[in-house]
Amino acid sequence: MEYFFRHNIDKSVHIPVVWIRVAMALAIFLAYCFRKKDFLLKFSLQMGILIQILLLYWYWGDSSLFLKEGLPLYHCRISMFLLWFGYYGRRERLLKYFAWLGFVGEWFLLPCRIHRLICGPM
Repeated sequence: MEYFFRHNIDKSVHIPVVWIRVAMALAIFLAYCFRKKDFLLKFSLQMGILIQILLLYWYWGDSSLFLKEGLPLYHCRISMFLLWFGYYGRRERLLKYFAWLGFVGEWFLLPCRIHRLICGPM
């Protein structure tokens, strides 16, 4: 179990930034192509909520890990929960706001993560 609850970064794993950008562009393209499919939207919202709940439940087992890695106040985690409430509560303004918060927030956060991987913690 110690392998799953370690706090140091693996040195052997390296994913080129180009692959990350291609994957994000592909995700945006697929979302645009299937934007009219209501079933896929509901399915992705349900899967996103399920993943967030499972992650929080997993992190809850170790309180230091929960506060270090599983912060319940990450912008993307808040966005996922409130997107779900916005969609099923029929609150379009809430839905748009948190969709943009998750999308734009990740694009602003990505350079900081890359800088930390290259240069180390600030």
